[in-house]
Amino acid sequence: MKKTFLLTSFVALVAAQSAFAANLTIQNNTASFWNTEHDFNDGDIWFNQSGTFPTITTADQVLFTSKIANSTVNVINAAVSSSTLKVGSVGDTGNYTATLNVFQNFTTASILQVGFSANGILNVDGAVVTSGGNATFGNTATTGVMNITSGGTFQTTSAFVMNANSTVTVTDGTLKMLQTDIINNFSLVMSEGAILDLQGDSQLWLTGDQTVVGSNLNNYITSGWILADGNTGAANFSQVFDGANTIVSVVALVPEPATYALLGGLLALGSVMIRRRK
Repeated sequence: MKKTFLLTSFVALVAAQSAFAANLTIQNNTASFWNTEHDFNDGDIWFNQSGTFPTITTADQVLFTSKIANSTVNVINAAVSSSTLKVGSVGDTGNYTATLNVFQNFTTASILQVGFSANGILNVDGAVVTSGGNATFGNTATTGVMNITSGGTFQTTSAFVMNANSTVTVTDGTLKMLQTDIINNFSLVMSEGAILDLQGDSQLWLTGDQTVVGSNLNNYITSGWILADGNTGAANFSQVFDGANTIVSVVALVPEPATYALLGGLLALGSVMIRRRK
């Protein structure tokens, strides 16, 4: 039986927030259409839109879908927003992957799902992506992936849920979970098979003091579900409670004495070779 920290009451909460009346979807579902990347400001992509990504309304559910081929869409408009965003969600499941590249700040007023009923990838490249509702990654039969790079930030004011088959990699970026009252004041919920990898100069922000022994955070780190540059163990992390949030960073690796000796030997060898050439 798979281990999980997900509570039944929370599942009900997610289901309740998933109900919306209307849908927006990609207009062109021919395979040739997906052979090249498209942008959210392409007027031919969206139903009932005039060349821009839809603004926040209570009725809109934005459905980014790939039914018959791998697909890639870019967010290049400044300060675009939506009510709900699903990356990799279709009526019938398949092996195709939907990729959303976000280069400008992006906000969803409600839930954000990546890899819900089809494989989904969300790339946050130097932008700030904000989810006003639950952010959910992966599902039983599909993969949900998020990559945060180039100083990018993903933040949510609700729960952050990583199901099995989900991977989140933060490389020189920030992942902020600003929820204060979900599941014992812990906003990150992970299941077995999920991986969160902090790489380089990255930070994970969790509301409240999660540094205490036995917290979900430490359980995830001990289980190898949260990694530091691909490495397992609490010794690879720095955890600081600043009075409001727990800030988790990757500990910079200090070379072993043997490594210094090797580097010194290589430098000496290089000097000899240079002198010989002269």
